[in-house]
Parts: sequence; structure tokens; C-alpha cells
Amino acid sequence: RRLFAGLVGLLLAIPRRSRAATGPPPPEDEIVKVIDGDTVNLKFAGRCRLIGINTPETVAPRQKEGAPPDCYGPEASALTKSLLPPGTKVKVELDVEPVDKYGRQLAY
Repeated sequence: RRLFAGLVGLLLAIPRRSRAATGPPPPEDEIVKVIDGDTVNLKFAGRCRLIGINTPETVAPRQKEGAPPDCYGPEASALTKSLLPPGTKVKVELDVEPVDKYGRQLAY
């Protein structure tokens, strides 16, 4: 039993190789401004689209031409602004495709 417990302890003490351990740590950045519910401006990365979050549009080209924001778009923007106020430190991991068709960084 003691030998088994010792081996288990030894195995738990050995660092595991994971995706995060094999590559560089995600860069840190800082929220400058929330654009809408799924897009933010970061201090170093610039304009970023948050992967895995899809919210109604409030600042899309059609809204800039005078169309009203999509239903619940202002609420989604307000929630993101409350969760990520300016100055919030974040870790950024870029997607395989780093930029979308609008020139935004694609980041987790």
C-alpha cells in the first residue's frame, strides 16, 4: 500500500504536458472599449471579435446607415460592458483564422 501511495503521489507531482504547456502562454491584454455585445477594442490586439459569442447587431453597417439596432442588441452590449469595463485585464488566444472579413482579430 505504501508503495502504491508513493507511486500515485509521484505521478501527481510530475507536470503534465498540455496544449498550454507546450506553447507560449496566451498574451495578456486590456479592454479599452466594448464596441457591442461580441466585439471589443483591446490595447494591443485592437478590434477583436469574441469567438463563441454571437449577439444582435448594434453597430453594423446597416445601423450606421440609420437602421435601428437588432432586437436585444442594446441589452447584449450593456451586459458585455458591465462584464468587461475599460481596464479589465484579459488573456487572448487567437483563432486558427486570426482575422475575419471585417478585419477584426478573432479571439477567445
